[in-house]
Amino acid sequence: MSEAIRITWAIGLLVATALLAAVPAHAQDMGFHAGFARTNLWSPDTPLAPDANINFTGGISLRPTPGLQTGLMYSRRSAGITLSGARDPDGQTVDAAAGITLEYLEIPIIGRYSRRRVVHWIAGPVLAFKLSCEAEASISRIGMLETDCDRTGFDAKFFDLGLALGMGLTIPLTGRSVLIDLLYNIGLRSIIEADTVKHRAFGFILGFSP
Repeated sequence: MSEAIRITWAIGLLVATALLAAVPAHAQDMGFHAGFARTNLWSPDTPLAPDANINFTGGISLRPTPGLQTGLMYSRRSAGITLSGARDPDGQTVDAAAGITLEYLEIPIIGRYSRRRVVHWIAGPVLAFKLSCEAEASISRIGMLETDCDRTGFDAKFFDLGLALGMGLTIPLTGRSVLIDLLYNIGLRSIIEADTVKHRAFGFILGFSP
């Protein structure tokens, strides 16, 4: 495990421990969340529109109060570009595809407003700490190439910040609860130094509270 990953997990665990210790045990509501998000990257400085990808997200949630939700979440974000019909210097037709995949440890700090304890609305910042960044390219007649993002000039920052907005349902089941959330997460800062590239994701998340 690299030093950056160890530091990331240490930060996440420290924050989670502090949140657990800050509220009485009877006020804590822990659960598990997992789902899929349609992720993409966008930039106002380029006309290219990357293809969106479907990625997994999941982790542990904590509700220290009815109006606040936080926790530790693993998240993948990726996007790609496909070029068809391009020609190489010899005049041969070439099909190519390239993509970027980032892995993050996320700490959401989400405010919740519930109506009749069934429908809820959620909004708040999401702190994201980079675990890894991989780039890949597939070129016809050459094959697949994979490398770290740093070697391609796509130097992703260690810290990212997003804004989560959404709504969901809380379904009670014999003392437990099942949550269904629709969540939109939009990046508030560029994820790289040299240019303006931000993330956006639309997720479908299932939660379970024992």
